[in-house]
Amino acid sequence: MAQDWHAAFHLGSSDRRIDVVDAFGVAVVCIQALERRITQLPEDLHTRRLQLRETTAPQHAQTDSGAPKGRAQGAPAVGSG
Repeated sequence: MAQDWHAAFHLGSSDRRIDVVDAFGVAVVCIQALERRITQLPEDLHTRRLQLRETTAPQHAQTDSGAPKGRAQGAPAVGSG
């Protein structure tokens, strides 16, 4: 495990032990990265919702155009025939 740690982070004076101060330092950096991601999530969600609306709006326009409200598209009007 210490060898993997040393290979991944290049920290410590030896690959046979993990220094506590290095472990705490890596933990703090990870916490900071998670905080940045969590802070960014609401903005990302808002952007994706807008993109979804833009991509689905043309589909709704195609299915809604030409059909009067209250009648399914392609259904005959009452009294016609």
